[in-house]
Amino acid sequence: MNAERVSETIAKVASSLLRLMESGDQSVVLTWSELGWKAVDRVAVTRNDEVRYPAFAIDSNLMFDLRDASSSPSTGAWFKAQVKLFADGRVESNFDYDNPPDFGVMPILAEDLDAELTNWPRNPENIPAWFREKMAELGVEVPKQ
Repeated sequence: MNAERVSETIAKVASSLLRLMESGDQSVVLTWSELGWKAVDRVAVTRNDEVRYPAFAIDSNLMFDLRDASSSPSTGAWFKAQVKLFADGRVESNFDYDNPPDFGVMPILAEDLDAELTNWPRNPENIPAWFREKMAELGVEVPKQ
């Protein structure tokens, strides 16, 4: 993990989210799910008890860079990231390395699993149970390092 690069990239993501914030909004939250080369984003803006979902496309290269910077050779890369910008300028981030990405109705395919383990290898003990089950279901083997 490259902590400096992670921090710099989160700041760039927050700057992009700032464009969505209007007077009176409390927060803007970007949730990014990724596996292999498949990625889905969702943005929610909160004001009081109301949430709106604006049409917004984050620069995917920023998120690819964030994922790469926050990965490690033994634990791989996260499957879900969340960056939250508050009206007062605070930024929070959270990375989920263990739970499946949220792709909605898009299925996880064998090539997604293969690309994930090829590009962001994990030690066998760091491959989550859901990932192993999907590998077995789709006939995917851990790539040779």
